[in-house]
Order: sequence, then C-alpha cells, then structure tokens
Amino acid sequence: MNQVQLSLLKIARQQQITVIWSDQLASDTPPLALIKQRVIIMNLNWPQKAELTFQLAHELAHFLNNEPYYSELYRTGKTNLLQIEAQTNKCAIKLLLPFYLDGLIQTKVNAWDFIKQFGIPSHYLNLVRETLHDLQK
Repeated sequence: MNQVQLSLLKIARQQQITVIWSDQLASDTPPLALIKQRVIIMNLNWPQKAELTFQLAHELAHFLNNEPYYSELYRTGKTNLLQIEAQTNKCAIKLLLPFYLDGLIQTKVNAWDFIKQFGIPSHYLNLVRETLHDLQK
C-alpha cells in the first residue's frame, strides 16, 4: 500500500467508512461504495494495479459528495447517473491533487503526469485538465 492510499484510508476512517480490500473478487469486478453500510470494497485482483489509488479516491468521493444510496441513484436515470459519476471523478481528482502538487512548482503542473502518477484512465484527461485549470484560477 502506498502513502497516498494510506492517507485516503485515514480520511475514510475519519468519516467512519470501512474499507475492505478483497482478493475474493473476479478480476473484472469494479470497486464499490456501499453508502448505506458506510463500506468501500476494493478489488485486489483488479488487473490494472496502478488504478487502485484513483479507484479508492473515487469510491471515497461518493461519500464525501453525500450521494444517495445506489438503489435511489440508479432510479434517477442514466443522464443523472453520468452527471453524478462525473462529479465523483472530479472530487476524486481533487482528493489526489495535494499529493501531486506537494513540492511541485506550479508551472510544472501537467495533466498527463498527474494521470500517470495515479493510474487514472486516459479518457479522464479532459476532466483532469479542467480541474487543474480551475485550480490555477
């Protein structure tokens, strides 16, 4: 477990969220935030190990955004669900930013470097750029 993951786990503990790291899940089972139970389940068998830090930040962001329970969430429709997931991804990026920026000169901020450092899938590049741009305002 890396230092960023340990820091995210500390935030989870402060929020009274239990994080379970399971090696009993299929490799294609994504992590899950069980809002009502205040539990995050992480998949240790996930094939892209580099993505685990972003996944943990993402699942934690579901709680920090005070999202509804999944049963309510999925009844809201696909458009609303996609908006909520986008907001959650942005919150996850913001959770990771302090670790990226620590000791970094502001002019050296680079979205690709950020994505690589935290194993964020490349299709989030524009969201990362937007979040970094908002930070520099």
